[in-house]
Amino acid sequence: MRSSTVVIIAPLLLLLSASNFVTANSPPPPTQSFSFVSIGDWGCVPIGGYYVNDELTVAKQFAKTAEELNARFVLNTGDNFYYCGVHNKSDAMWDSTYENVFTEPSTMVPWYNTLGNHDYGYPGSAEAQIEYTSPNHNRWNLPDRYYYKRLEFPGEVNISLLVLDASPCQSEYTSSDPAGWDPCGSVIPACPGCTFHQNVIKQNCSVQLAWMNEILATIPEDDWKVAMIHAPAQSIDNEDFVAPLRAAKFELFLNGHVHLLAHYNMDHQGTYITTGAGCMVRIPEAPTTTTAPSGTSKTAKEAEPLVMPPVKWVPSSCTGHQKGHSCQIVYQQEIAGYTGHTFSADFSTLTTTFYDYTGAVLYQTTTAKSDTL
Repeated sequence: MRSSTVVIIAPLLLLLSASNFVTANSPPPPTQSFSFVSIGDWGCVPIGGYYVNDELTVAKQFAKTAEELNARFVLNTGDNFYYCGVHNKSDAMWDSTYENVFTEPSTMVPWYNTLGNHDYGYPGSAEAQIEYTSPNHNRWNLPDRYYYKRLEFPGEVNISLLVLDASPCQSEYTSSDPAGWDPCGSVIPACPGCTFHQNVIKQNCSVQLAWMNEILATIPEDDWKVAMIHAPAQSIDNEDFVAPLRAAKFELFLNGHVHLLAHYNMDHQGTYITTGAGCMVRIPEAPTTTTAPSGTSKTAKEAEPLVMPPVKWVPSSCTGHQKGHSCQIVYQQEIAGYTGHTFSADFSTLTTTFYDYTGAVLYQTTTAKSDTL
């Protein structure tokens, strides 16, 4: 049975709201009224090499921004454990990649999580992430592969959060041609014991879409409505998820997968945000002697990084095969970082801010409650 939950969180003090667009040289916005933060593609410690430094550097600044914004919760867009997920719910990667990395008090808030394609590699990886219980405030939330939670903040705002599972809905992963499998195909590196394609095709995208349509009919119209999935909308091509989300008047679409920060439209409308720069974008300034967290056998300097495929990737949030819709980039930058989201004092608008790995503000966009995907 698919998960559908109401979460009630006590209100905190209201402060102020943000602006529309800034440059990288602009100062960070002041502390806001009600904020949450989002990050994706961050689980790089298991790879070793400079990837460790990337994750640690971004995570440290992510925690600082979460503290500045007094973030109520984290939205995680997936690829939690490179390169092929975890083996079980007691895997050492839970500590080395998550619990011992995101250690600041500002990150001890609820994390609402998504499965990425790299979480589908090992047998049982997805199941382990669903079953896992964090020893730190029970902060890890992944009740199922796809789920719905209504986050209620009395006296402030209600947020309907719809979390979807991308991999079974991407034709390159469900195809029998291993050239498109990521990971463990004929182009992307494999892990010993990886069963990525078999794990993906056990799931049914059409069943997920039918479930989603049932949930959409129950969501209160006055809620702020956020959809989160690992892959960009243009890449979800086995079924059309854009049209029903638009009809249900969702205001925000969050994804990861592409290793950058982007704001894009579908059919020249909507706020679609890619936040997939948690560690897979190399940080030149990152030291090579950073010690990996407890649970990792080698320091970053000693560890041998995974050999990446000898192909030239051209990352874009508009890459994909979605039929019936068009995709337009509004802003895009290939840089390590994450995103913050802040409501105006009257909850009539939501401002999304792109931060790089130093905490510098790169870009902002504001979505009105009357806007739809």
